[in-house]
Amino acid sequence: MRIYSFLQSTAEMVYVRGLGDQFCGVTSECDFPRTRGESP
Repeated sequence: MRIYSFLQSTAEMVYVRGLGDQFCGVTSECDFPRTRGESP
C-alpha cells in the first residue's frame, strides 16, 4: 500500500497506527515524525 499525506494531522495518525513505513510522500507542512525528510 502507498500512503501520501496532504495534511499534518493525517501523517500523525498514520504514524501512530504503525504505518509510517508505507509512506511514499508528504507535504512540506508535515513535520511529524522528525524523519519526514526521508520521504519524497
